[in-house]
Amino acid sequence: MARQLDIVRASFGDFNARRHDAWIAYWADDVVLHELPEIPDHDLYVGPEGVRQWLENMRTVLGDPRFEPRVLEEHGDYVLVGVEARGASAGAGVPLEWQPWIVFRFRGDQVAECWGFLNEDQARAQVGAAGSGADPVG
Repeated sequence: MARQLDIVRASFGDFNARRHDAWIAYWADDVVLHELPEIPDHDLYVGPEGVRQWLENMRTVLGDPRFEPRVLEEHGDYVLVGVEARGASAGAGVPLEWQPWIVFRFRGDQVAECWGFLNEDQARAQVGAAGSGADPVG
């Protein structure tokens, strides 16, 4: 299971370094990415091309966002990540910060499904994790 935490750490590193092809390589061919439910008209993105579309859509709104994991937890095939996210609106350049929670479901060494949440309790409910056995990162 520790391998999954290593994969998640490496994937955030690749994302933040703009190595998007390397980042997408961590995702299964049939991966399903669930957009934040709070986003109007939120959508599902399927497969690597879907993940690329999500990335393009996000960069249209946020320019060049960064996601720094601050909490990483393993829960069986799931990894729960509390994130410090920063970006700037693509149009006006207004700085933005938010603290989303991301849930990754693994199949072997690849991400099979991913959910984003703005609420820790919703993320924990997705993995069935009660309480906080969080290990701070850093």
